[in-house]
Amino acid sequence: MQQEDISRCQFKEWLTRFGWQAIEPQRDLGEDMLIHVYFDGRATGTIFHIQLKSVTNLEQRRNKRSDSLSYPFEVKDLKHWAEFDQPVVLVIWDIILREGRWILVDDAVSCLNEKNSTWRNKKTVSVNIVWKNDTSNSGFAKLRRNIGNYFYPLISRDKELKLRLRTNFTNTSEGLKEKENFQKFIRKGEPLILDEEYIKGVDFSEWWSKWFLPDGARFYQIEIIPKGDKEVIANKIEFLGRNGKSVVFENVVFCAIRAGTELLLLSNEHQFYPVHFQIEYRKTEGGWTETFQPQFTLSGHNVTDTRKIVDFWEISASGGRIVVEFSNSEHGIKLDEFSEFLPQLNPLPPYFIEFVDKLYKIQNLTGCIINIPLDISDWAISFTNQLFEIISTGILYVDCPKIKINYTADRRKPLIEESDEGGFIEIVELIANSSAEIFGTEISLGKREDTIRGKLTLTKELVSKVSELKEGEAIEIDLFEVTIIRKFESWIQKQHCN
Repeated sequence: MQQEDISRCQFKEWLTRFGWQAIEPQRDLGEDMLIHVYFDGRATGTIFHIQLKSVTNLEQRRNKRSDSLSYPFEVKDLKHWAEFDQPVVLVIWDIILREGRWILVDDAVSCLNEKNSTWRNKKTVSVNIVWKNDTSNSGFAKLRRNIGNYFYPLISRDKELKLRLRTNFTNTSEGLKEKENFQKFIRKGEPLILDEEYIKGVDFSEWWSKWFLPDGARFYQIEIIPKGDKEVIANKIEFLGRNGKSVVFENVVFCAIRAGTELLLLSNEHQFYPVHFQIEYRKTEGGWTETFQPQFTLSGHNVTDTRKIVDFWEISASGGRIVVEFSNSEHGIKLDEFSEFLPQLNPLPPYFIEFVDKLYKIQNLTGCIINIPLDISDWAISFTNQLFEIISTGILYVDCPKIKINYTADRRKPLIEESDEGGFIEIVELIANSSAEIFGTEISLGKREDTIRGKLTLTKELVSKVSELKEGEAIEIDLFEVTIIRKFESWIQKQHCN
């Protein structure tokens, strides 16, 4: 009997210990075995592939430094197996030791990708298999869990996973304290960490235990964090202020972050949303009461969202109501529309409200999306005021105590003519295409004409330098008491059209 045949017989014998069956297709098809998963003699319908490689020197192939086994495979085979719909398991089997090591092809490919992304261009490549992935009882349980994870959507379909926790609290001070913590977990959904001495037993649903619970499993510690995965969607959260304003947030997706028999805490903290809301439902003698709490910052959002938050702030500062409309509930509590008074907030500074309003108008008029940073400087507010003036009127007036300009040879005559008395000069500059950048967003402003008028202090040395200027040359001079009138042609025309 050849080594390959011996390995097949031994491996199939090994599988029968666990009630699984191996079927060998025709050898010229390239697949060694199809494995049918059985539990207690009943077929599950789960099938996966085995690629079996036989050796006689398993221990010699072990890399003790990485505690792994290395075996060469042809790249074309790995690429072929990686495309299978069912999992493919690579098994290296020692016919002398009658044991083996295994790895899923998907895991092998992931490791190869991390180590060298160009491995697909080679003819052969070595696959490293963790030495602990053996064919002992614990190794088989690990393989079973891996196959179960692969097929979990099918395995769990139309099934409910239940857990029954049996506790044993002693009458010691520590035991009574742990019992109190356990009651808080039940009533209020507070996180729970339970040590082994208080765990009498844990029972899972039978279907889940067969696949994923190791034989003879012991629980040394259990940590439970009550967190619902079912969503509660608020179609609309509307704030109605006594100041006559209103603001609406739509499609807010809540999940339970704490859930107990006496308390339910819903939040959309997982959702990418300008405002995070928390709704607390607490059971009282008169029934369930709810408390609504928004959480937000005024910056770090785009202008549209920030303006909505500012409107909410103003409503809250004036006092008002909130109305929440839910579309569904999976938590056993009837979540109807409800309203309550908002918490009072201090009014926002008028300059900040004006700042956000101007940015909102700039965004609408230019069509550029503007995101407000977390830190807003006085310079940013001043620059926003200037940009708003440009967009609104097409003209910007800027006063400066002093500026430096490049004075070119073609401007010699007006300067020399004023050299006797000094005084004010006027310069006109044309910029073909101007732009402004605000919070990382560049806004095109088009053609610009700058009229610069400022006072010049003339000296003999300056007049001499100007007189000696040749065509194309320039010198830098200082102007004082400067007024700059910037005209933006396209924005002036828009104002006329409006």
